[in-house]
Amino acid sequence: GPGAACERARQVTVRMSVTLLSCRWERGDALVEVRSESPGRWAAIGQAGARARAGPVDRPP
Repeated sequence: GPGAACERARQVTVRMSVTLLSCRWERGDALVEVRSESPGRWAAIGQAGARARAGPVDRPP
């Protein structure tokens, strides 16, 4: 369910040292957005971001 999915997303982002920007539940899918700061000498490049959907495998994205 929504609570468990977003809690798991939070746990993963903590372990990966990235920022969880959002996690929402939409029609049985968890939609997650994250951001990461570029480390060390790469800091001038800025931030990297990603979005992901996790949901039933029998339904197309």
